[in-house]
Amino acid sequence: MAVAPNGKNVYAVGYTSNSIVTYDRDATGALTKQGAIKDSTDLNGAIGVAVAPDGKNVYAVAAFSDSIITWDRL
Repeated sequence: MAVAPNGKNVYAVGYTSNSIVTYDRDATGALTKQGAIKDSTDLNGAIGVAVAPDGKNVYAVAAFSDSIITWDRL
């Protein structure tokens, strides 16, 4: 899991589902699911996720596809 620098978003990887799930986080810390990023080719065996310190990008690492995937945060 990774939390955005501003604390408003949380990202979690799904190893067997080959996906990244995104959540919004409110002031109390409660999470609301916003969606999932799923790509069975690039995220095959997703094992890690990180948010850049400036909050502009999300990075995921996948074991079986030997990939590092990058998304822009809006």
